[in-house]
Amino acid sequence: MSPRTILLTCLLFACSLVSETSLASAVLAQFPLDAQHLKQWKLPGRLKEISGLAISGDNRLYAHNDESATIYELDHTHGKIVSEFRLGKVRDDFEGIAVVNEQIYLLSSTGTLYRSPIGENGTRTRYKKFETGLEKNCEFEGLTYQAKKNALLLLCKTPYKKKRRHQLQIYSWSLDTLSIDKRSTLRIDDTPILTQLQSKHVLPSGITIDVETGNLLLVAAEQKALIELNENGTLIHVMRIPLHNQHHQPEGIALSTEGLLFIADEGGNQKARLSIYSNRDNPPCANNP
Repeated sequence: MSPRTILLTCLLFACSLVSETSLASAVLAQFPLDAQHLKQWKLPGRLKEISGLAISGDNRLYAHNDESATIYELDHTHGKIVSEFRLGKVRDDFEGIAVVNEQIYLLSSTGTLYRSPIGENGTRTRYKKFETGLEKNCEFEGLTYQAKKNALLLLCKTPYKKKRRHQLQIYSWSLDTLSIDKRSTLRIDDTPILTQLQSKHVLPSGITIDVETGNLLLVAAEQKALIELNENGTLIHVMRIPLHNQHHQPEGIALSTEGLLFIADEGGNQKARLSIYSNRDNPPCANNP
């Protein structure tokens, strides 16, 4: 038996206890994640490859596609596009989006950041590009804003360095210094997560932050899983999405201060979908498959 297998076996019971004892204070515990609290919309064709979601401070919902730097504001009440604008003529492999005041940030898979003001409907905006120097570290696939540290959190999907293969890595990009804050970078052993998911690997695809607790919520598309960490990277809870059949490929995640959890699924051979889960304090939803 390999050392890693032994470790997985030894941690199995302990991890279950951690999950049970911390679940009561988890953000995810506020959401039943059942059909009665789910509203789901099929999105227009130009959002078929939706890859990221972000919430503004006043709870406006923004999304982006995979390769085009087109930003869409969504009306989640009706499943419609409110407006759209584009960052110049740039193209890249975009994998994450964040809103900071009236600025939009996009993240490429190589760790490059793009910043633009929120544009008017149908316009092209000027943008600024930032090289983070992380292209040899990871393939990135998620972005969120951490107001407490005035920083962007860059979620690593696949670490390139062999010694980092069994870690969840979240890099912190300071908006004060416009550089990586190494002291705030999180590297989390993924063994407890793999144990609870009974999976050989976990590939996170989206990240958001709960502004009240500072907890981080991650979604993993391949595993159809949700992971919750505190701001220091301590694992709080991990679970498979209960209605996993409703989620073809969950790539984006966002959390509003109104008690709504948003998950965006790429379309693949179908239409992309936006799922809205309400928390226990909100009335059940009327589903719109």
